[in-house]
Amino acid sequence: MTDDDLKTRTNDFVHALAASDADVANISAERTEQGMRVTFDLLDPDDTNLVCDVADEHGFEQYGDTGERFESQS
Repeated sequence: MTDDDLKTRTNDFVHALAASDADVANISAERTEQGMRVTFDLLDPDDTNLVCDVADEHGFEQYGDTGERFESQS
């Protein structure tokens, strides 16, 4: 996957997360050695499954166990 494809996919995920019904705030993305990481504050723990569904649709997997960080490998 090219860097442009990864950036586009990350941008699409961030926008989809913001537009979803999940109660999230402070969404950010950063490059890692392996790909991209999207981090946010999950304000309602009941939205964890919704966030995971949105992440999965965009090729991101949960990173850690908080449900607030997802990574995509390049």
